[in-house]
Amino acid sequence: MEQVHTIRKYEYYDRDTLCSIIDVDFTTKQVRVENKVDSILDTAFGVNTEPTWDDFLIFFRESLYSKNSLRA
Repeated sequence: MEQVHTIRKYEYYDRDTLCSIIDVDFTTKQVRVENKVDSILDTAFGVNTEPTWDDFLIFFRESLYSKNSLRA
């Protein structure tokens, strides 16, 4: 039997600017990020272009308390 995956897409904004798209597979705990801006200071994971599951969890917690916005 095939495993069903729970996948979510998040958009990371700085005010009205879409900075990163984050695809998360909660079943396999894999994360993929696509940066939409050139400035690493404005991207979800900075210079990290291959975030781990732990990176995502830390980012998710921190984004709840920042001025930037994470939208599902």
